[in-house]
Amino acid sequence: IATVDPETAAKLAALNYIGSARNRPAGALPNPRDEIGQLVAFRSALRMAPNERVTALRAMIEKNPEMIEAWSELGKTLTFMGRRDEAIAVYKSALGRTPLDSDIALSLGELELDQGRVDDAAKIAEASVSAAPHRARALLVHVAIARHDLATAQQIANVNANAPEAEPSDILLLAEIAIAAGDYAGALQQIDRAARLAAEQETPRVWHLEFLRADALARLGRIEDAKAAYRREIALFP
Repeated sequence: IATVDPETAAKLAALNYIGSARNRPAGALPNPRDEIGQLVAFRSALRMAPNERVTALRAMIEKNPEMIEAWSELGKTLTFMGRRDEAIAVYKSALGRTPLDSDIALSLGELELDQGRVDDAAKIAEASVSAAPHRARALLVHVAIARHDLATAQQIANVNANAPEAEPSDILLLAEIAIAAGDYAGALQQIDRAARLAAEQETPRVWHLEFLRADALARLGRIEDAKAAYRREIALFP
């Protein structure tokens, strides 16, 4: 959860379809005792089955509309359940009713892209670059791929991949671009590079790494190797 700077707040508020996005208002601090009770309830909700979790989180939001964590988890849960339109509505409501948060804004942007609203996703990503540069640039890469502008995608992805704080997921963006360009062997090289970085950083699991490997292998006609990679992805992320 990351409250944004005033510049980002102004940019996001200017996106009319989001609503009246705002930063935290001045006023009395919340009662710590109330916050502890809310935290206990929130942790309890996280242990529930998805349908029950949705009900519990909606009840928490009804009591405290500014509880960003509840909004964020509700959106994630609805997305996991395949209820993407509801998740989008939740994120939009959150941006209008809570202290403005870049994680929620970018989650909305990622869903907008998934739903084919590329321009809306681009606007959110561009507005969020100063607050959350890493994740915003990743969204911009996916926007550029969706627009078939692979040169722009490559340029943006290189910024993340070559940064001192680069993560394996940043290298995988380069693999996605290579697949989109039809360079499947090049994609495998980037996937191996991401795997090496994960080992160096002692990161045992990297989401989508084996999925992308399977995709590239299948496109190269290496079907058995692709099946094995798919099985590894499923084993790592059931």
